[in-house]
Amino acid sequence: MKATSAIITEYKEARDKLVKVVESLKGSNEDIAGTWDLKNVIAHLTGWAEYQISVLEDIIHNKLPQKWGDIDIFNKKSVSKRVNYSLDKVINEYLQVTDKLIESYGKIPAEIWDKPIWKDLKATPTKLLNIEIRHILKTHLPQMLEHVGSR
Repeated sequence: MKATSAIITEYKEARDKLVKVVESLKGSNEDIAGTWDLKNVIAHLTGWAEYQISVLEDIIHNKLPQKWGDIDIFNKKSVSKRVNYSLDKVINEYLQVTDKLIESYGKIPAEIWDKPIWKDLKATPTKLLNIEIRHILKTHLPQMLEHVGSR
């Protein structure tokens, strides 16, 4: 396992790369990911960050966290919650929520990072954060960079 501080640093770097590209794409109303425009992609990522915060808070308080359920429904709720927000508001919220996520991961004791969260899934706090890093770097960042290159 990577040191927890290294994983947190990797997440921060991924987030910062994403935000830099988002800033360069402001004003674009093009769909970036399927039918999602830039604002919807960030809204979606914010929803997952909020979810992870709730999971980590439950772990810290020795509670069993709720599972995310149907991913498509989860994503739709995350995006629809922010449908009336401006892009700037969505970006600011994303930065605030992800700062809180980073802070929450910093509160997790080292011995918990690789402990399964649920008995029927192999998800651990380490795996959740690594999934988020991969999701940013391998899915949404390349989608956005494709649009930067076409401008």
